[in-house]
Amino acid sequence: MWKKELTIWDLLESLLCNSTILLVKGKLIGQIPKLDKEFLVSFDVFPNKFVAGWHSVIHFTIGSNWGNYGDRVPGIWFHENGSGGLYISAPINGNHDLSFTTNPMQTNHWSNVKVSQISKNSGYVYTIIINGEVVFTCENNNVQSFNSVLVYASDDWHDAQDGLIRNLFISNGISSNVLHPIVVLPANIDECANLINYCDWANIDCVNTNGYYFTCKCVAYYSMYCNWENSACFNTKQTIYFTCKSGWRLKNNSCVDINECANLTEYCNWANSGCVNTNGSYYCTCKPGWRLNNNSCVDVNECNELAKYCDLTNSDCRNTNGSYICTCKSGWVLENNSCV
Repeated sequence: MWKKELTIWDLLESLLCNSTILLVKGKLIGQIPKLDKEFLVSFDVFPNKFVAGWHSVIHFTIGSNWGNYGDRVPGIWFHENGSGGLYISAPINGNHDLSFTTNPMQTNHWSNVKVSQISKNSGYVYTIIINGEVVFTCENNNVQSFNSVLVYASDDWHDAQDGLIRNLFISNGISSNVLHPIVVLPANIDECANLINYCDWANIDCVNTNGYYFTCKCVAYYSMYCNWENSACFNTKQTIYFTCKSGWRLKNNSCVDINECANLTEYCNWANSGCVNTNGSYYCTCKPGWRLNNNSCVDVNECNELAKYCDLTNSDCRNTNGSYICTCKSGWVLENNSCV
């Protein structure tokens, strides 16, 4: 097992999650203890298709859909006209729902979305960036921080957008160089009961601990680490343990198959044996002329099966280690596979 103590700066660099999240109506993926006046939300979105009606992508809220200063901090939907433009709403300058609609996105294509608010010249600047291009920016003169912000992908008040998001990154205090706790899963939710939405990779473990489950699918906070196939992730609130499933080992932030056959002193270490490596495991074989018997390879006595081996008239069979020799009885000689 490999163990690493994570500092605040490790968290700052590690909160980028490259796993995909399927957008599902009412899917609560996390809770932010405090969203500061300065923040950054970044993710990629992959829409499969556009249809008329509001379709939720991701929604940060203190509890409701609309009407209060903090219900959309921010909220992001695909526009009701079905054109494919993103409708991005946030509380700006006293307006609880200041919105901006982007140009249409492409279907079946990943697009990057960044929404940020940073301190600048004794004020705060709110900015929307799409695929690296600033599409909207304004000064916000009524800035607040918000506590216990729920994060939905997607929310419960609209239909879910048909698609995915990935690389979800959430940060507080951009210019102050201070990172507050980011996202924690709500208590008393057992994601292990729904592996399709969470631990849906090959050979993954699922462990629910004290009402919290920190999945390896990177949907929130501590779960944003062990997002590799064949891994297991265990959290203690202080230390994050990275492990790989049996038969796999950690290499460059991923779990790779252990080739047990490369170490024949430990595996398949019998005389006249062979080893075949498989994903996450291996099996032992015996060389031709030998067969497996109680963790060893024993000689096959071909002479006990004359009909299969030395089936010539007037022939004899002599067994050897791993093989056999056919001869002719006294007074007979071998000629063209016959004893004459």
